[in-house]
Amino acid sequence: MNENVLKEILLEVHEIECGVVDDLPDFKPSLRHRLAMKRIFTRFEKNTRKLRNTGTIQEPLIIEHRARRYSIKQRLLIATLIIILMTLLAGCVNAIVKFVSERFNGTVYEDNTKLFAINLENCPQTIEYQYALTNVPDGFKLIETISSSTNVYTLYSNELTGQVITLNQWVKSKFAPHYNTENNTFETCK
Repeated sequence: MNENVLKEILLEVHEIECGVVDDLPDFKPSLRHRLAMKRIFTRFEKNTRKLRNTGTIQEPLIIEHRARRYSIKQRLLIATLIIILMTLLAGCVNAIVKFVSERFNGTVYEDNTKLFAINLENCPQTIEYQYALTNVPDGFKLIETISSSTNVYTLYSNELTGQVITLNQWVKSKFAPHYNTENNTFETCK
């Protein structure tokens, strides 16, 4: 029996049993697949060559780690995004600086600081007692007093020196004054 005849007989038996027609198109891998396979086989060949040269299989295989390469467009886009985010971050930090103490929080601006009282639980919502200075320095006179249910403002002035003393009384929930800190700083008094 000739080898060609045997192949034809086996092919006919295979077609009868499986029902698969052999007119399928040839497989053609994509360029991406071919390049990936080439890279894998090159790495495999390099590793096996080193093993053959040393004569041992006990040594660890060489594994290459390549950093991902970005195209020029992607690099420019990433650089632009980093610059924009850093600019926004720097602008936000310069614009808003927080003041924090034991009983007050605040926002520090270029020329003033706005304070807020914290821990507003169990505090009165209206002014119960109106306070005033009992001893005023010589030359100071009471100019005006403005009161409401949430705050009291009292102004003393010295006409000779132009100095003023103000006394503000607030309920905690409405306390939110702005203090001039452009040329002055806060001082801690005990």
